[in-house]
Amino acid sequence: MLEMIVVMGIFALVGGTALFVSMETFHGSNFRSDRNLLAAALQHARAQSMNNMCLGAGCADGKPHGVKILPDNSIVLFQGASYATRDASVDSVFHLNIAAATGANEIVFSQLSGASVATTVSVTDQAGHVSTMTISSEGRIAWTH
Repeated sequence: MLEMIVVMGIFALVGGTALFVSMETFHGSNFRSDRNLLAAALQHARAQSMNNMCLGAGCADGKPHGVKILPDNSIVLFQGASYATRDASVDSVFHLNIAAATGANEIVFSQLSGASVATTVSVTDQAGHVSTMTISSEGRIAWTH
């Protein structure tokens, strides 16, 4: 009987450790997913600006494109010189699941050149994961893992 209790205790210990490790892996995966979503949104906005895209009815010439990070951690891809003057009918909205973005909350890329104001955005989560995205004045986007 004592041997059964010892074996059950070992199984419980191994199971608890496995659960802890798998939860950390799950949180890390969600964090990387959120970070990649924000990086992809920035790259998409820059590509649309560089290709002089103009979306929506009545749009005849290319426009700048940008990304706005809202307080509820929604990411809005917009068309226009600023979020306030954008064409809201062509917005694309995405949501971060567990991460929060701080720093610059509006990044606009210039037509054809893709240039932007040099800035940084940090993405963090409750588990302590941090990634910093840097947008250079030429519009290049880089991030830490």
